Amino acid sequence: MSANCLTAPRWAAVAGLGVVAVLILRRSTRFEVQGQSMTPTLEPGDYVLATALPQRLCRPRPGWIVVARRPDRPGLTVIKRVAAVDHGGGGLILLGDNPEGSSDSREFGSLARRHLLGVAWLRYWPPWRAGLLLGRAQRGSGMGGTG
Repeated sequence: MSANCLTAPRWAAVAGLGVVAVLILRRSTRFEVQGQSMTPTLEPGDYVLATALPQRLCRPRPGWIVVARRPDRPGLTVIKRVAAVDHGGGGLILLGDNPEGSSDSREFGSLARRHLLGVAWLRYWPPWRAGLLLGRAQRGSGMGGTG
């Protein structure tokens, strides 16, 4: 067998990853960042992909960036970082990375998970700022580096 050939288990793994990637992309929605609340992590004009996660299978974790409907203004969509999770009640404390320029849980309180639209995992525009968002350390919020 040639060194360039994929063995059956490797081929299956590659195919499986491809299927997972397609499913994630199909469940993803694009959002444009507006405002300064998430600078320097996200800038106005950045575009991100957010994927809705089945609530019974995956719970947001501190440090993740999420897109949600603001509870006191349901027509308004916000993008914020999860600062804390109330495991008893399931509420999320959302904060912007730029506290001086952010309207977040300090103003509208804890957010019920039903308001989540998705977890932001990829910034795809502009191309020179493109990259994965999951696992990025929090900067500038004064919350002490929740990861």
